[in-house]
Amino acid sequence: QNASGHWIIVAGKRIYGATPFFLKAAGGPEAPDGRDYTLEVDLQPAFEDVDGVKYYKKTIVYASIPIQPVS
Repeated sequence: QNASGHWIIVAGKRIYGATPFFLKAAGGPEAPDGRDYTLEVDLQPAFEDVDGVKYYKKTIVYASIPIQPVS
């Protein structure tokens, strides 16, 4: 946690203690509203059946950006 008691998280990963980091964001869509974006995909072994066939667990994190009202 930082001095204000909040966790510091960059790109979904927690930054521990006083670990230095630099974050630069560039590019991206002009107007993301009304679109879905895949943020992360994680594939992990889940189990193996009696015949030796391996099965995996796939976790997908995505964001659906709602259409923003015009101000």
